[in-house]
Amino acid sequence: MKQNTQRFMKGTLLLSIAALITKILSAVYRVPFQNIVGDVGFYIYQQIYPFYGIAITLTTYGFPVILSKVMAECMGKKHKGGFTHVYTAFISIFYFSLIVFLFLFFGSGFLARLMGDSRLVPLIQTVSFMYLLVPFISVMRGFHQGMGNMIPTAFSQIVEQTIRVVFILLTSSFLIWKGHSLYHVGIGAFLSALFASLISTLFLLVITLRSFPLFQVRNKFSFRMIFRPSIRMIVQSIAVSISGLSLILFQMGDAFQLYSQLVQSGIDEMKAKMLKGVFDRGQPLLQIGIVLITSFSLSTVPFISSSVHKNEREAKEYVRFALQMSIAFSSAATIGLIAIMDPLNTMLFENNTGTLALQLLSPTVFFASLFMTTSAVLQGYGHVYFPAGAALFGVMIKLTMNPLLITMYGINGAAIATTLSFFFVSMITLVKLKQKVDLLAVFRRRFLSTVLVSLILLGISILLLYFVFHSIEPYFASNRLFSTIQAVGIAIVGGVVFLLSFLRAGILTKDEIELLPFGDKWSKLLKNGR
Repeated sequence: MKQNTQRFMKGTLLLSIAALITKILSAVYRVPFQNIVGDVGFYIYQQIYPFYGIAITLTTYGFPVILSKVMAECMGKKHKGGFTHVYTAFISIFYFSLIVFLFLFFGSGFLARLMGDSRLVPLIQTVSFMYLLVPFISVMRGFHQGMGNMIPTAFSQIVEQTIRVVFILLTSSFLIWKGHSLYHVGIGAFLSALFASLISTLFLLVITLRSFPLFQVRNKFSFRMIFRPSIRMIVQSIAVSISGLSLILFQMGDAFQLYSQLVQSGIDEMKAKMLKGVFDRGQPLLQIGIVLITSFSLSTVPFISSSVHKNEREAKEYVRFALQMSIAFSSAATIGLIAIMDPLNTMLFENNTGTLALQLLSPTVFFASLFMTTSAVLQGYGHVYFPAGAALFGVMIKLTMNPLLITMYGINGAAIATTLSFFFVSMITLVKLKQKVDLLAVFRRRFLSTVLVSLILLGISILLLYFVFHSIEPYFASNRLFSTIQAVGIAIVGGVVFLLSFLRAGILTKDEIELLPFGDKWSKLLKNGR
């Protein structure tokens, strides 16, 4: 039993590392891609990306997780139906994916008109083919995870993301060099992504056939036998995915509303595309911030899930720790992003256009991190559907506020709508979690005062550094070089100041510190070596 638990924890850690690597790659490549294609090219890509992002999330966090859970239960109970579930899953996911493919391919004209840009039709059709690979990737990943082998899933994710990033940048550079239109560049980018998913599928297929050269199910299937399990699997998989899809769903809301609302408000079409591209600069910044923050807070979720039915007190301590880490680090990241957004915008995207909108978008890091942490904890307690419902409610709030706020404030209004929507969503899940956990233990006075003092020290260090950089600015001929040194310098110094202040306050034990990524290194910073 102990050996199986250790194997599970190692497998979970491996998947977490793979997920972290792929998410960082997914966020980082957008910066050079925007530099290659410009704001209008970035607008074109980001309009279609949510359709692709949903497929990737389903093949990573949705279908494989539910299938592996069902298989693990069968194996644990010594049922012989594990392989039968693989076939049932494949059939159900195949038909679901086929329906989505047909809708996207043949409904591409309708969707493009809703977005207000008919030239997006071939891009939507290109992305639709990704859904034909979804059943193959999902089932093979879920099968291996259900057998307790996380390596194929982890490596296939890294292989897919690496190939995708490399080919998108190479293809885009080549097409721009050849003088092709930005819409053709967008098609090339998504063909590169499709190629990467195909390679991942072949990679998984080779590993699967080597491990299990022949697995057959002799049972005869009937529609009645597979209908209910199929529906249950699809619904649970989508529910598990939605909380992780929250950012992408909000992006999709902006894809359908932002550009068209800007045009309706009287802005020229080309300028509206450029403004949408400028607004989309915030997506990689939000993604990388949320990924790094949640890597701190979500490191305890496997422990919560494993102890929730065995040791309720221990589970609540893990919950407290996860929420406190989310609050502490996401608040620091939010303040830091707002403070350095002007030089960071120039450093990454060549100019500071849209800085105010990106600053208004920055608090999303705090609220989205809190939402994702509470969602993961609620799922650990068995509440699979509530976080999904909360996320969908947030999307509805976003879609409702967008038209008014965009008409009044342009892209600044879209940023305000996103931040407010995530605020409501995080509060909803927090209230739900209050039924399971005493939140007063989370918001202890000592913890809040420590965070406040650390944030004040962070703010003071940022102000001092801005004064220093202002005095040496005349010595730099390149504005982008100066902005790079300024943004990186403030981020590093501010981050170190906050971490030292927070960790050395003594509110965390050595065991708690070691739960964090690189926790053994951070534990050395504990006051009095406690």
